[in-house]
Amino acid sequence: MPSARRAFASGTRGTTRPRRNAALAVGVAAGTVGAAAAAAALVVVQEPTSLDKLGRPFAFWREMFPIYLKYRYTQWRLQAVDEAEERDRAWDALHRAHAPQVLDLFLRLRGLYIKLGQMLATRQDIAPQVYREHFAELLDNVPALSGAEARDIIERSLGRPLGDVFADFDDEALGAASIGQVHRATLHDGRAVVVKIQYPDAHELVRQDLVTSKQFAQLAQPEQVPAMDELKRQVLEEFHFDKEAWALETIGKSIAPYFSDVIIPQPVHELSNKTVLVMEYIPGVKFTDAILADAGRIAARMGATIDDLRAGRVTTWMGIRYGAHAAADAAYTALAASYNWTLGWVAPNLPYPRKPLDIKHIFHQLVQVHGREILIDGLFNGDPHPGNILYTPSGKIGLIDYGQVKALTRRERRELAQLILLLAQGESAKEATIEQIKKMGFVTTKGDPHVLYKTCVIAFDRDDPEVCEGMNLQQYLEYLSKRDQTKRLPEQYIMAVRACILLRGMAALIGGGNISIAREWVPLAKQALAMFPEDPATDDEKPEFVPRGA
Repeated sequence: MPSARRAFASGTRGTTRPRRNAALAVGVAAGTVGAAAAAAALVVVQEPTSLDKLGRPFAFWREMFPIYLKYRYTQWRLQAVDEAEERDRAWDALHRAHAPQVLDLFLRLRGLYIKLGQMLATRQDIAPQVYREHFAELLDNVPALSGAEARDIIERSLGRPLGDVFADFDDEALGAASIGQVHRATLHDGRAVVVKIQYPDAHELVRQDLVTSKQFAQLAQPEQVPAMDELKRQVLEEFHFDKEAWALETIGKSIAPYFSDVIIPQPVHELSNKTVLVMEYIPGVKFTDAILADAGRIAARMGATIDDLRAGRVTTWMGIRYGAHAAADAAYTALAASYNWTLGWVAPNLPYPRKPLDIKHIFHQLVQVHGREILIDGLFNGDPHPGNILYTPSGKIGLIDYGQVKALTRRERRELAQLILLLAQGESAKEATIEQIKKMGFVTTKGDPHVLYKTCVIAFDRDDPEVCEGMNLQQYLEYLSKRDQTKRLPEQYIMAVRACILLRGMAALIGGGNISIAREWVPLAKQALAMFPEDPATDDEKPEFVPRGA
């Protein structure tokens, strides 16, 4: 499956431009090494006894700086090359030479670098295809600790033998991520659960990585410092598993009446604390794996491969074959239905043929769920990447990992709803949109209305070629920054922006197509305005986490 997953992650959208823009895209990541030495020195100044902390930034610098120089040299050398194919071949060779090295570095450093790799794996507009293919491994194949180590962590955290808590515990991890891993287990009452454990050194490693990242932002991209501050707050929140348990329960109960096909696992509070989280088990596979399997079945029926479908190499004969299979399915479905509703009352039922996944419908559900979390409930998951979405045998969607939740006040939900309705009107409401984002606290150095408007559209609505004026997203953001640099991005909306961008990236990854988040959220925005009228007495209210027993 890893090779298929990598092929899937490569996608088809925007593969040429990101390749030509590779020096900028990889240069942004590799450019952090320019600040690594300074950041390391600052860490020692702040905590002189922690000389061992120099290891991580220097390890990053030692391996990434030579790669960074090679990309800059190649960028300079190719300025004299006119033929596009020759430039593409040069970039492709460079990517293939260094993508495995960068992946290996991220896996060794773990911490925040795992999250960076996961983000790049889904961003076709930023990361070159070769890097996306390699980083796809980080979505669900991060190496885990041994079962014995996991057992020890759980027993130390809960203060009792594992056998007193679980009737059965699977030593093989279901998955691992940047701060911990999950195992399947069975409670003594027979309930199937998942146990999420936190790595003992994860908090310190991530904190070091955040120091390095913020120092780079201060040196090279000061306009990103507010975003880094908010990212720091949210990432560090992930270490509070008791808060995640609260979020799972609160959000799960909130969306259940409106989305019968969406499941959020509910926690077992009495067995959970700050470093161990026990929650109900949701059977299923990663949504991306389900799409791959579905595409494989379709391709097999057509006598083709997934690559043939992705590249558009579909012949008339392939279409005829698929049509014949579809007709046979329809005839068998009618026969099975007749049998099941007659003889099936007294005899075993006939199974129905498996229907192809309705990817666009499922993605529409995902967009609506997150829109409701943000605009109505004011408590949402700021990290909705594909690795956190399951497809169950019953055809339902499971949403997992609510470690990065953000709460919005009634005022913030109202202001965002007003903005969404204006964005949905497009250019005709441009002036009103600009006034609204100024009201919400978005500020640029020059106050350029075009930059303000485009930044807002990219943040909360679309980032397709029409919006980006023919450039890929990374190029366009650089163009906007040169024209008028962002001075202030309201921290309370940063995670909502991140959620919107991740949802759009997911759409491109799974074949959901280009979408307008604003248009999808219009009904929810209208509902939010009706629910949250201006009222000084309640405007600052928002969902608040209170530890159990406090």
